[in-house]
Amino acid sequence: MSVKQILLIEDDRSLADVVAYNLRQAGYDVLVSYDGQDGLTRAQLRMPDLVLLDLMLPVLDGQEVCRRLRADSATRDILVLMLTAKSEESDQLVGFSLGADDYVTKPFSVKVLLERIKALLKRGRGVVGEAADTVDCLGVVIDRRRHRATA
Repeated sequence: MSVKQILLIEDDRSLADVVAYNLRQAGYDVLVSYDGQDGLTRAQLRMPDLVLLDLMLPVLDGQEVCRRLRADSATRDILVLMLTAKSEESDQLVGFSLGADDYVTKPFSVKVLLERIKALLKRGRGVVGEAADTVDCLGVVIDRRRHRATA
């Protein structure tokens, strides 16, 4: 099984460090961006399995990042978990309407966050009836959608 890649887009560097550390300890490959534009660019270039997305970001806010990810056919199937201090029900509803797969409010339990990530990655966003995105051949996993091969 290939290592899952997570892109964390969070402008609070100390929080990003803590979350990234825990994700790496859990066995994930982690990329970190500190503003929305850089995060969107990295998502488009690296095609991570999941994006952890803060909403209140400099340069390009998290809602616009999510909107653009979902509008682009190349990135629309990347899982998005919004991780934000915006805890009002209306904020959560907007997040889901933009295409977020899950929504976690700050402060949060790192253990619960890791379990939610694991559950999201297990389910994925694939459409029923589509050809498999990955093929395992003699221990080499070929990811057709992301154009990656891992051993």
